[in-house]
Amino acid sequence: MAHLYISVYTQGSNTAALLEKYNQGHDKKINIVYTSSGASVVYDDIVNGRLDAGVMTKKTFNRNNEAFGGGLGIIEDGLFSQSQAYFILSKNEVQLRDDIDRVLKEMKADGTLSKLSFEYTNTDYNVE
Repeated sequence: MAHLYISVYTQGSNTAALLEKYNQGHDKKINIVYTSSGASVVYDDIVNGRLDAGVMTKKTFNRNNEAFGGGLGIIEDGLFSQSQAYFILSKNEVQLRDDIDRVLKEMKADGTLSKLSFEYTNTDYNVE
């Protein structure tokens, strides 16, 4: 990954922190390009050779790849850990926690979570 120009959204983001940490431990640094531009600008910069890579969600990539006629690929083998989402509740919200856990298990078991994930992101992000 050394000497690559990779775009990330703003300093302080999780992706920026991961790339900055990589640079601290390696002699050949990644050239991090911080941007507040939208994903379509980053996509265009990759297509036109101004960037070597960008970091965006799979849903955003697929939307831009379709809108701009395809031609780019996505790395599927996870350079970064798979993202997880968590509900953060007050420790006093025991009943709410139990209700959420129960309903999520039911939705996963009957396929509702996978259906919703695919409907809204065109990918099933449910992990075992």
